[in-house]
Amino acid sequence: PEAHFVLKNDLTFTASDFTAGGVYPKGWQTIDTFSGVLDGQGHAISNMQGTSGGFISVNSGTISGIRFINHQLTGDASYFGPVVESNNGLITKCYVNLNVTTLSGVGYAGGIAGSNSGTISYCQIDGRMTVNGPGYNYCWIYAGGISSGGSGVVKSCYSKLYMSIISRQVTEYVYYGGIAQNGYVYDSRNDGTVYFGVYLDYDVYANAFSCGRSYNSYGDLTYSYNATDKIFYATLSGVGDRLNAILNQRSQDMLAANAWNVAQYAALVMMFAQVSGLEPGEFVHV
Repeated sequence: PEAHFVLKNDLTFTASDFTAGGVYPKGWQTIDTFSGVLDGQGHAISNMQGTSGGFISVNSGTISGIRFINHQLTGDASYFGPVVESNNGLITKCYVNLNVTTLSGVGYAGGIAGSNSGTISYCQIDGRMTVNGPGYNYCWIYAGGISSGGSGVVKSCYSKLYMSIISRQVTEYVYYGGIAQNGYVYDSRNDGTVYFGVYLDYDVYANAFSCGRSYNSYGDLTYSYNATDKIFYATLSGVGDRLNAILNQRSQDMLAANAWNVAQYAALVMMFAQVSGLEPGEFVHV
């Protein structure tokens, strides 16, 4: 659509809207393209559920002033972004509270836009997102707290997203950024957490600092800050019927936090083992 749309009231979905007989029995159906103006006027869209890439597929217009609350998405999509899968326009003054359980087969995943070749400004995100890689040899996972691929601009944005990336192939390549995996980042901040669960012999290209943008990215970083050391790498290795893990953690408070970290990640190994049909093995914390 190319028209000018205004959201005059909050829009709240219920679980029954997404069941058989509901308005969207297959979940929210992504809007293919948008080239107009969508002004949310600060109103909220709450409890949206979907199994595709996001609210809009390709945006070349302006989306502003919308709060996405308890945005629930799951499914399989090459490009994933809760607001837009691919942004070529402007997304500004939006807030996303994300609840993504599992995304499978994802190439590009961003907390607001899967790919950004436009501008994202004055946006904020929190919540959690779990990304599973495509699961075949010689493939790539690109992920970012605000946006992933593209050469666009991220300006004055804030992320407190817990992002979990699970790679199941030794030849998957993971590129991530706490704010943006690629592009030009200005005056932005990341207070979120990135967790990797990957198999041995993986390649992860990442940087805990420089606003959490991966080192192979191009563009500029200006007046931006990665405020967290909470970036964890857990290497998983199945030996026989046992699952072992190594956690490489950059820093911690030995007296106050070490016991908690060991216990929590040992429990995490047990959970991974349970869902994988294996017995928990050795957990090494370095």
